Amino acid sequence: MDVDENDTRYTVTVESKLELETCVKFLAGGVSFRQAVGLFRGMVAGIAGLDQTNRDVTEKRVKNLCRVACAVNLQKLKDFLASGEVWAFAVVLECCKTAGSPFLDVRVQFENKGEIHSIHLVGVVIQDVDAAEESGELVVQYLDVVIRSWKMKLIGVSSANEGGRKVRACTQEIINRLAAECGAPIFGDCRLEIKLNQLMGEACMTVFTAQFMNTLVALVSHLRRHRAHIPDAPKCPKLIEGSWNSAVKSLQWLVANQTFVIECIEKHEYIGVPGPEWWVIALLVTNVACRVNNILRQVRAGKGLSHDRQHIVDLMNHLSMMTGAVGPFLASEYLSISCEDIVIGSFAINPVATATFLKSQGTFASGAVDSLSAEAYQALVDAASTFVLTVLTKLNQIISECKDQGKEDEEYADLSHVPPFLPNALCNTRHQDLVKVMKHHRVRLENIFSSEGMEKVEAQHRALRNAYLLEKRVREEIDMQSDTSSFSEVWQDGIGAGLDYRVLRSFCGALAAVASTPLRCSADAEFTMVNWCKVPFSQSLTDFSLEAILHALDFRFLPSLQHC
Repeated sequence: MDVDENDTRYTVTVESKLELETCVKFLAGGVSFRQAVGLFRGMVAGIAGLDQTNRDVTEKRVKNLCRVACAVNLQKLKDFLASGEVWAFAVVLECCKTAGSPFLDVRVQFENKGEIHSIHLVGVVIQDVDAAEESGELVVQYLDVVIRSWKMKLIGVSSANEGGRKVRACTQEIINRLAAECGAPIFGDCRLEIKLNQLMGEACMTVFTAQFMNTLVALVSHLRRHRAHIPDAPKCPKLIEGSWNSAVKSLQWLVANQTFVIECIEKHEYIGVPGPEWWVIALLVTNVACRVNNILRQVRAGKGLSHDRQHIVDLMNHLSMMTGAVGPFLASEYLSISCEDIVIGSFAINPVATATFLKSQGTFASGAVDSLSAEAYQALVDAASTFVLTVLTKLNQIISECKDQGKEDEEYADLSHVPPFLPNALCNTRHQDLVKVMKHHRVRLENIFSSEGMEKVEAQHRALRNAYLLEKRVREEIDMQSDTSSFSEVWQDGIGAGLDYRVLRSFCGALAAVASTPLRCSADAEFTMVNWCKVPFSQSLTDFSLEAILHALDFRFLPSLQHC
C-alpha cells in the first residue's frame, strides 16, 4: 500500500482483479467470509495454473479484499459528490430485518443523469435505547470523512421507520443530530408521515402470517424466475424480505394483474397456488393501503397540521362507514357492544359486516368468500376484522396525538415537507412557489449552479407549465403519469413537447432523493438476503462482516457512475 505525501489518498495493489470481484460477488450473495473461501476454492479447483491461487485464498485474505472493496466504494462516493455533478443529497435510514439480526442501513441518496442512486454509507447495529445518542455521532463522523461539505449539501433525511422502540430511538436521534448540524434547513419525514407508515406496518403484521408470506415469496419468485417466458413478469416488483412496504407493492401488482397471474400459474403448472382466502386478504390490504397512501401524498403537500388532521379524520370515518365498523366508543358505551362483535381498542365490528365488506371487493372476492369452508370462512373473517380494527384504532390514536401541536413540532422542529418534484405536480405549482423553494436553498444551489443556471431552472419550469396548460397532448401525457412510477420514468427525455428540462430535472432530483423509497437489492437479486447475525454480547455500533456484505452489494454498481 502506497500513501501520498499529504496522507489524503493511498494506493492499494490487488494481485488478481478476478479474485477480488469473485470474492466480493460471493459476499454480496449473503455468505460469510469462511463460506466465500469454500466457494472460491470449489470454483477454481482443477483449473490448470490456479493451484497456487487456490492455496493462497484464506479467510484472512478474503477479509482484506473486502476491506479494499469498502475503501474503493467510499472513495468513489467521496469523489463523485465532490465532482460538482450533485448539488444536494439525502440521507436514507432503512431498518433492515432480513435473514439475520436487525440493523439500520444508512445510505446516501442522490440524482445523476435522471436516475436516483442509493449508496450504502454505514450499517448501525441496533443496540439498547441508551446507545441512540452514539448512533447519531457515528453517522456524523462518517459524513465528516466521506463528504467534507455535507453540512451544506445535505438537503433532507428520509426514514421508513419500520421498527420497534430501539429502532425508532436510534432513527430519531440520527435525524435530530443531522438537522442540528446542517447549515441550512432540511426536508424530511414529518412525524405524521412516520406514524402513518408505522400504522400500516403494525396492521399488515396482523395478516402477514408466515403462511401468507411464504405463499407471496414463492409466487413472486416463480413469476420472476420465468420472466423470459412471461412478457409482463419483469414488471413484478422485487420483494424485500422483512419490509411490509415492499410486500404491499408486490400485492398491488398481483391484484392489478390477477387474471394474468392465475393464467400463468395454470400454464406453468405451479405448485402452491394461492387459495381464494389468500387473494381476498390481498385485495383487502391493497384497498386500505391505497387509501392510506393517498393521505400520505396529502400530508407531503405540506398544508399544515390542521389540514392533515382533517384528512386523517375523513379517512377514519370513510373506513368505518365502508367496513361497517362502529366507534370510537366512550367508556360508557361499551355495554352496548354485542357479544358477537370483535373489539379492538375503541372500535368494534360484527363478523357479518366484515363478510359483507369482503364480498364488496369485487366479483372474485364475493365468489371466493362464498366458496370457503366454515373453518376457513371464520379464519378469514377474524383476520380481516383484526386488520380493519387495527387500522381504525391507530388512526384514532394519531388524531388524538395531533391535537398536541407543541409535542408534534418539538420532535422534528428542523424538518419540513418535501416540495413537488414530479412533472405532474410541478405543472400545478405556481412559479412563485418554486422560486420560494429555490430561495430557501440558495446557499446550497450557489455551490453548483451559477446565476445563469438558477435562471434556467426557473425558465424551464415556466416552459413546462406553459406546455402543460396550452398543449392538450402534453397535458394528457403528464396527467397519465403514475404516482408509483420512478423518477427516471416520469422525467424521461421528450416529455413536455420535447423541450430540454435537464437543469430543472437536476434541481428536482435532489428533492426526489429525500422522498424516494430506497431499494437495497442488487440488479440481479430476487430478494435481499443479508445473512448477518450480531455477535452475542457485543456493544459495538458497527460490524465489519455487515459492512462487507452491504458494500459488496454496491461494488459492481459504483463504477457505472460518471466521474468516479
